[in-house]
Amino acid sequence: MWSLRSPTGASARAAFAASVPALEAAVGRGLDIKGMLDRQRGRLEMAERFVDAYRRYCWTVETLDDLKVAPFQILAGEGRVYTDRDHSWHVETIERVADASGSFVHPTRRLRVNVNDPASQDAGTNWWEELTSAGGEGMVVKPQGAVVRGRRGLVQPGLKVRGREYLRLIYGPE
Repeated sequence: MWSLRSPTGASARAAFAASVPALEAAVGRGLDIKGMLDRQRGRLEMAERFVDAYRRYCWTVETLDDLKVAPFQILAGEGRVYTDRDHSWHVETIERVADASGSFVHPTRRLRVNVNDPASQDAGTNWWEELTSAGGEGMVVKPQGAVVRGRRGLVQPGLKVRGREYLRLIYGPE
């Protein structure tokens, strides 16, 4: 299973896997470089976590049946856009498509949060923490309406809130 990130992960793992034993040997001979050794061990661990993060998104694709998508909004259909539909319509429609598609379309997990209710906010935070600590990439926070206006104009249509491990894919091992 190869990805565009494979060379980055492989080269980082190889470099740090070679440098750590050399630094351990140097510390064993009495050189005062324990700080450098600790940093390299940490960097090796981060490289391993980077590889683990991208492997979740790699699988062998030989035919169209091997492809998988997990949409959370329908942008457009034949001859129209769906800005007049709220978020519930989008995810419920995607669930129906997923049920009919076999294994190609996967519904995304979701949780409705009332931003004016502290208990609901806490439930949303806990849900995100559980999701990302189990290897999930994060969540998209969206208002219920497709187009929402606030007191200062249009409200951002969605905000991606990524977990620490998924951010390694964007910013690199460290």
